[in-house]
Amino acid sequence: MYSVNLLVQQTGEGTDALFPQARGRYTLAELAAHGGRPTAELTDELWRLAWEGRVTNDAFAAVRKGVENKWQPIEPASPRAGARPRAGRRAAFRSWQATRPFSGRWFVLERDGEPRDALEEEELNKDRARVLLQRYGVVFRELLAREPPSLQWGRVFRSLRLMELSGEALAGHFFAGVGGLQF
Repeated sequence: MYSVNLLVQQTGEGTDALFPQARGRYTLAELAAHGGRPTAELTDELWRLAWEGRVTNDAFAAVRKGVENKWQPIEPASPRAGARPRAGRRAAFRSWQATRPFSGRWFVLERDGEPRDALEEEELNKDRARVLLQRYGVVFRELLAREPPSLQWGRVFRSLRLMELSGEALAGHFFAGVGGLQF
């Protein structure tokens, strides 16, 4: 339900030329039509930006395609001599399509330094707290010490308290041997 893009928040230049709007989600075909670029070039650029943490795809099938093809789009081989022309074109199209991340929609991840309003930041922290509660069941300071900075206690404590006030979380002392407040 909650995706990793809540945790990794960065982008930069280079995505403006690929995406019609920074907040939209687009298929590979839509991005190719917008930029007028060949899909092989577009695929290379999307994987480069994905590895930099600047864009992502909402379908894991796109990642599978990338792994299967070693992150490289290949051009289809020309039909064999003596093969039926129609069957050769169909096979060439399938091999071309198999090396492109057509499944899912691509979108730009938000910038880390981009100013957010307080309400938007609080909602993001609540989503992070929900992820932690779903992962561990009970959360406390020591448990979150090894998490990335955006998931550590100081970042989510206030949100957990607000979630307690709204009835979404429960605070107390549930396990002996664990000092401090637990949610």
